[in-house]
Amino acid sequence: MVVLLLACSGGGFGPIGDGETDTGDSQADDDTGVEDCSTAFSVLTLDAWGREISTTVDYSADVPQEPIPLGKQPIDLALTAWAPDHLDHDATLHWDGEELSIETEGRALLALEEDECPHWIVVLGVEHAWFASSSAPWSLNRADLLMDGQETWEEVETDLLKARDRVSWATWWWESDFEMSRPGGWESMEALDALSGEKKLLINRFWGDNSDWLVYLNTDSELRVRAETLGDGFDVMLQGNPTEVPVEGTYPGEAAQWSFLERVLELHPDLPVVWHDGVGGQRDDYTMQAASFHQKFIVIDGEVAFISGMNTKAADWDTSEHLVEDPLRGDEVPRKDYAIRVEGPAALDVEAVMLSRWEHALANGALYADNSTSFELFAPATEAGVPAQVNVTLPEPWAEMSIMEAHARAFSQATEYVFIEDQYFRAPLLNEVLADRMLEEPGLVLVVVTQDVGEWDPGLKYSYLSEQWFEDLFGDRFLLLQLGTFDIEFVEDWIYDDIYFTELPLNLHSKLRIVDDRWVSVGSCNFNNRGYLYEGEMNLSVLDEDFATDARERVFENLVGPEYAGWLTGDVATDMELLIDLAEYNRSVADYWNEWAWSYDDVDTAAADWEDAHPSGFLLPLSFSSDYIEVGPDLF
Repeated sequence: MVVLLLACSGGGFGPIGDGETDTGDSQADDDTGVEDCSTAFSVLTLDAWGREISTTVDYSADVPQEPIPLGKQPIDLALTAWAPDHLDHDATLHWDGEELSIETEGRALLALEEDECPHWIVVLGVEHAWFASSSAPWSLNRADLLMDGQETWEEVETDLLKARDRVSWATWWWESDFEMSRPGGWESMEALDALSGEKKLLINRFWGDNSDWLVYLNTDSELRVRAETLGDGFDVMLQGNPTEVPVEGTYPGEAAQWSFLERVLELHPDLPVVWHDGVGGQRDDYTMQAASFHQKFIVIDGEVAFISGMNTKAADWDTSEHLVEDPLRGDEVPRKDYAIRVEGPAALDVEAVMLSRWEHALANGALYADNSTSFELFAPATEAGVPAQVNVTLPEPWAEMSIMEAHARAFSQATEYVFIEDQYFRAPLLNEVLADRMLEEPGLVLVVVTQDVGEWDPGLKYSYLSEQWFEDLFGDRFLLLQLGTFDIEFVEDWIYDDIYFTELPLNLHSKLRIVDDRWVSVGSCNFNNRGYLYEGEMNLSVLDEDFATDARERVFENLVGPEYAGWLTGDVATDMELLIDLAEYNRSVADYWNEWAWSYDDVDTAAADWEDAHPSGFLLPLSFSSDYIEVGPDLF
């Protein structure tokens, strides 16, 4: 609780604006015996969630030690509050001799405590430079980046089998026979059936209210049997996202406002707030239904959570080798994706999102709601580890866009590099933020790894326009790449040997951002406007140099392959040269083997040539076609 100090003048300094020095003599008013005391003020700095933080406050004039007495003359006093990893908060105090007011573009409150000597408390809400103010507050957690489906699902299986009380699970797609660890691991439904506690599953229902036959598209009979049974401790609901989106126009929705006043009074209920400004609140700029709940997360006992882009589906399992053929992967194509495991208070923040969606689904009669029951959150875990924050995109009635806020904040702090590995590269809302920052920071580079987009894909338009914009503005400070995987087979025969070369585009499903070896975001949100505006999404942001550096090193080493991992310097601006050179080399040698592998009739000759010239890693150049279909920026 904040201790509010009362300050009476009397001592060796003069009140601001009084023009004279106080002699320290007490003067009686009308012989009442009450000392004449000055009005004073002090500054209380809180973060955006109302928590006390240590800041430095610089004033435009010399001021005595707080509380600061005010004189009888009007004054204007400018101040700036700043703290590491927070945005500077500028404000101007206006004192008219009787009342205090404040002018600021940030969040601020004024509190007046009147006793014998009036005392104004100027409450400043200093916002974090990297974390979203519209999200739940950041906290310290243990976090691990998981590089692929193999790592992710092995960890999920291990933690699931330790579950005691409840598992909360949200996915875009569900398969009950999905094998987690391979070979011989538990299947998804098998693992859940082995648990004695509650199971709560939220599955996406495409669009809004629609024909029940669509339930067969992304669920299976095993799950539906449990969904149709009441009182078995295994609750399932399918939740739709009825958001209407213009085909050619822009999505008109705005992010919901959050109240600094409410947050402050929740933590400091005795603070006598008499005024607050209306400044702040997030605002970043239906038709056809085009939305869904795209979040993929698992929470175990409110203590451990997995946030990812991976569905509970056979296609979402692969190793970091992304082999052309892999018996552990079966018939599925090579696929690249990430997850993050978080243990601590953030896991409860994930489940709080689940609870909010769950209650909404119950109240609005979602499919199988009649067979489902509510639940309560556990107590939060103890904080320990690295600063992390859960960010979400949620449609109406939540209207939260904190992923966009968090990513925009992080991009605006970048000085060295921004790395984006994502299924899409078409988010005009964030392009402007990135471009503005690159214009401010002449050494800042942008590296994007994404997928090619076909000419009949409506998403091509803004992919192409994004590429052209950054190329035109920044030239070689911008690099666009795609991924492929390669294999060669040498088959000896009696007369002629056969050589078979295979090149496959890697099914890139990643949703990863890294900034400056400082900040990492992983989750379900794609780099497109819909993911930032109205699609149900979730990411985890981590702000820690060691975590981010390790993430960048592991990701880049995987992209270039073991032969070139030692060539990486750790300076992304320098490593861009290696990335593009290797991508072009891979393209040229893959073209050679695509064209000439058939011509070899001797395994030994082909193997020797392959040893001399073969692709390494997965990098390939990318450029989008300009033959796009006209659509609006927020639909695809």
